[in-house]
Amino acid sequence: MSASAAVVSLTFAGVFVLQHIIRWLMRARLEDIPFQQAAVWVTLAAQAVLPAAYLLQPATDGGGRWVLLLELMLLLVSAVVARRLFVARGAEYLAIPAVIAVMVAAGPELSFRAGTWLTEPLLGRDAVPLSLLALSLLVTAARLRFRPGSGNLERWYWLSAAFGFAGAGVLLSLEGAQGIIGLAVLVLAAVGFAASHIERLPGFYPPAAAAGLLGSTVAADGAFGDGTSPWLAFLPWLVGCAGFAAVLYVLRWSFASAVGRQPLRRTSLAAAVGTGFAAAAAAGLLRDETALAGAGLLVMAATVAVLETPRAMHWAVAEIAAVAVLAALQRAVLFTHGSKPEMFWVLQWFVVLGAVVAGLRYMFGSGLDGRVRLGIAAGLLSLNSASTAISGTVPQQLWVLVAHALLLIAGLLLAERMFVWWGALGVALSVMWALRSYAYAMLAVIALGLIAFAVWRLNRSKPPAPLP
Repeated sequence: MSASAAVVSLTFAGVFVLQHIIRWLMRARLEDIPFQQAAVWVTLAAQAVLPAAYLLQPATDGGGRWVLLLELMLLLVSAVVARRLFVARGAEYLAIPAVIAVMVAAGPELSFRAGTWLTEPLLGRDAVPLSLLALSLLVTAARLRFRPGSGNLERWYWLSAAFGFAGAGVLLSLEGAQGIIGLAVLVLAAVGFAASHIERLPGFYPPAAAAGLLGSTVAADGAFGDGTSPWLAFLPWLVGCAGFAAVLYVLRWSFASAVGRQPLRRTSLAAAVGTGFAAAAAAGLLRDETALAGAGLLVMAATVAVLETPRAMHWAVAEIAAVAVLAALQRAVLFTHGSKPEMFWVLQWFVVLGAVVAGLRYMFGSGLDGRVRLGIAAGLLSLNSASTAISGTVPQQLWVLVAHALLLIAGLLLAERMFVWWGALGVALSVMWALRSYAYAMLAVIALGLIAFAVWRLNRSKPPAPLP
C-alpha cells in the first residue's frame, strides 16, 4: 500500500466509479440484480465520505486541491447517474452538498501546501458566495420554466437546492463585505417569496419578508459605507429599510389578488412594511439633522397600520398612531440641538390633539368615545394649568383661560353639562387668579357668584304650598 494519501484516496475513488460502470454493464445484460439499490447507496455513501477523509490526512504528498475537486466532481456525476440509470430515487439530493463542497474547495476557505497543483484558489472570497447565489436564482428560474415530476422527491428537489445554495451563500458571505452579506440575504428572501407562490405555501412569507428587510438594510449599509455625517449614517435605513418596505407595499397592491386571498401573506407584508418604516423612523429620530425625515417615515408607518388593520380597530390604531406621530414631530421641532422647551407647551400639543380626536368621534356618531377623549384632554389641561398658578407666564395663563372658555362652548354645543360646568369653573378660577391683586374686584366677582348661585337655587326650589 502506498504511503501517499492522494494516491490512496484517488485509488478508492477509481474503484467506486468502476463499481458504477460494472453495475451498469450487468444491468444491461441481466433483468434483475439482487441488492442493486442497496449497493448503489453504499457506493454513493462511500464517495461522499472519501473527500472528508482525504482532508483529515496530513498534507505530506503531492496531492492538494485538485484531488479534492476531482473526488467531489465524481460524487456529483455519480449522484446524477445513479438517479438516471439505476433509478435510485433521492440520489440527486447528494448533488446539492456536492456542488456546495466544490465551490468551497475552489475558494480560499481551504488552504493546501505550497508546491502542489492548484495551490492558489480558483475563486475569490466573494466569488464563492456569489456563485452559490447565482445557482440558487438559476434553480428558481428553472422551476418557473419547467414542472417537475409528481412525486414528493421530485417536487421538493428544486426547493432544497435553491435554499441550500442560498443558505450556504449566506454563511460563506459572513466573512466578506456587508454588501455581499445583504445581497445573500436578499436572494434567500427572493427564494422564499417564489417558493410561497410556486408551491402555494403562505408560511414562507413571514421569514421572507423579514429577511428582505434585513438584507436590504445591510446591503445599503455596505453600498454607502461608514458615513461620518448624520445623513450618510441614515441613508442605509432610508434607502435600504424604508425603500424595501415601499417596494413591498407597491407589490402588495399590484398583486392584490394573489396576496389578498391569503391572510397570512397580507398580514406578513403589512407587518414587514410597517416595521420597515418604523425602524427607519426610529433611526432618523435619533439624530437632530434627520429627525424631521424620521417623523415623516413614522407618518407612513402609521398610515400603513391604519389601512391594514381590521375596520373595527381603525379608530384605536389611528389614535395611537396620532399620539406617536405628534411625539415624533415634537422631537423633530422642539427637542433639537440641546433645546429644552417648557413642558407646559409640550403637553398642550396633546391637549389639542385630544380635543381634535374627541371632535371627530362626536362627528362620526360615537358620543361615548368622544366624551371620554374630551374628558382626558380636559383633565390634562386642568392638571397642567395648576403649574401656571406658581410660575406661569402671562401667555400661559391666557391660554388656560381661552382653553377653558372653548371647553365651556363645546359643552354647550354638544349638550354636555359636565363640560359646561368644567369650563365655567376653569374660566372663573382663571379670572379670580388674574384679579388676585385687586381685592375689591375680587370681592365683586365673589359677590356676583354668590348672587348667581342664590338665584339658581331659588329657581330650582319648589314654590310654597297655598294657605288653607
